[in-house]
Amino acid sequence: MSPGPWSHVQDAPSGTFEDLLMRIQQGTRRPAPVQPLGGGWWRRAGRFLHALGQGVRRVPTLADALPCLLPKVRTRAEHEAYVQDYGRPAPCSRPLAGNLEVSLVACFANQDQDLDPAQMEAWNADFDLLLQRARTNLLVRGEERGFQAVREGCFRSAWRDGLDGSRILLPGILRRLPVQGDPVAVLAGHEALLVTGDRDPEGLKWALETALARLDGDPDAMAATPLRCRNGAWERLRLPTEHPAAGLLGQLEARGVTPEPHPRPSAKDGHVRAA
Repeated sequence: MSPGPWSHVQDAPSGTFEDLLMRIQQGTRRPAPVQPLGGGWWRRAGRFLHALGQGVRRVPTLADALPCLLPKVRTRAEHEAYVQDYGRPAPCSRPLAGNLEVSLVACFANQDQDLDPAQMEAWNADFDLLLQRARTNLLVRGEERGFQAVREGCFRSAWRDGLDGSRILLPGILRRLPVQGDPVAVLAGHEALLVTGDRDPEGLKWALETALARLDGDPDAMAATPLRCRNGAWERLRLPTEHPAAGLLGQLEARGVTPEPHPRPSAKDGHVRAA
């Protein structure tokens, strides 16, 4: 039986994943031996697999990307880890509020492509216009799902598509929820958006306790800044020191650390509005 296309990798000596990927692309049968990998094995393995599925192919054209363009809400720490883990430029992003930022992803059938400065420049594209289209695409994605009531005035997202947190960019959905006061959104994970009202002390305690509990042992957990939607814009949730949930809010913010946002390439100054 003839050897499979990956047989030359199985018995290969140690080497950098970048060198291995280059030789696979060039059709070389065996990568040249180099120094053994150090302690960053899993991180470098992730970079290699990411390069196979994502780095080899760029988004072909803007017309191809528009139908599958979606917004992605991440913490600033996630964007910084993206650069460190994959050795690629940070995705173009825009500050939302607190430690949260919005970037753009083209979700093709076989890969998700974050849009970086080089891609945006190649298209001569405007971030705000693409974000508007991405919001429209997100609005019609999984319309039959939405939020599940956990208790009176407390809701959890039910999409489970990795973009639950991005629904904070669709305030019309949140405003329909029967909460006390202005909507408060707590991103406990990419598939766990918790919503309650700013005048509901028990609801705020539930959302913050849930987010804190997920931080210990849940790989999807996010230490995201809780946000309040007021006058059509998201802002960092602030509570007086005597509020029953003030201590929990302080704990969650300390886990996430919410410094002032850094400027991002290819995105104009300003913040994303909720509406």
